[in-house]
Amino acid sequence: MARDFNAMDDYHRRLAEGAAEAPEPSAAVGPRPPSSDEPATVLAMGTQDKWLVAVIGAALGVGVGFLLPWLGTVAARYPIPFAGPIEHLSSFEAPELMVLRPVIGALVGLVVAAVVISGSPRITVSGAEIRIVKGDDERRIERAQVAGVYREGSALMIDSVEGRQLYKGDVEAPRVKVRDAFVAHGYPWEMVDAKG
Repeated sequence: MARDFNAMDDYHRRLAEGAAEAPEPSAAVGPRPPSSDEPATVLAMGTQDKWLVAVIGAALGVGVGFLLPWLGTVAARYPIPFAGPIEHLSSFEAPELMVLRPVIGALVGLVVAAVVISGSPRITVSGAEIRIVKGDDERRIERAQVAGVYREGSALMIDSVEGRQLYKGDVEAPRVKVRDAFVAHGYPWEMVDAKG
């Protein structure tokens, strides 16, 4: 199989031919030979993002806890999902429950946030393989299997040499960092991000 041509190959060829004035290529988007010196790059939800998801989940839970009596009156008038349980929970007027509802709401919000965080994929890119961990599931894609990597909306797409889709899913990292991680490890990035 013929090697893919890219700007780095052309640069090295011109240097070997003695072209002292060979301009260094710009950041070429395309396959590069994988470097064993390059440390693996991890693309995952950052600590700040995790805290943000937890805080938003808890805040929404507290809000629902405070609004539960109002939601009970709405549930009594209109047919909404879970109207019976909402009416029942909002009917308690004891002072302890006025404080307890927001606390329980915050705890439920934190549980939902934990589910969201644990469902976020962690993608480790190295010259030899791509490792995708999502929850308890782990998947490895060998470098030789990958024909192309690109973004489709917010989803990361990895295609095989045979044309199969090896991975399609969200990645919690900026677009430029995702592209740079794959290009740095020699994977063929198949699109130019106009947004940068």
